[in-house]
Amino acid sequence: MIFNDNGGRFMNIFLWFLFPLAFVLWIESFSKQKRMRRRIKTLEKNRKGEKKMSRFLKEMIGKKPTIKGELSEITDWFVMDVDEDWVKLSKTNKKGQKETKLMRIEDIRSVELLED
Repeated sequence: MIFNDNGGRFMNIFLWFLFPLAFVLWIESFSKQKRMRRRIKTLEKNRKGEKKMSRFLKEMIGKKPTIKGELSEITDWFVMDVDEDWVKLSKTNKKGQKETKLMRIEDIRSVELLED
């Protein structure tokens, strides 16, 4: 015979070590990509000024500012809560029902507060 059995065993052992190693390397690269995506998202938020807007809106909690978004203008809504991405707004309608609205900070173009 031209091929002996030792070459097949070597190849089998080699593959048993190669596949787990390749899997571990793939998982590691996947986690690095995830970390990089998180860093990029943070940098984009800093560039857009969303963190500053979020900080500014936290000072507006309990007040009724006029919020101008991309498509609409929101008036007479109380700012209830703010995090890095969202603003929670609330008001009582004419029927006495409480309405709650969430608005993305990135959609806000300007905020105006008239103080007495």
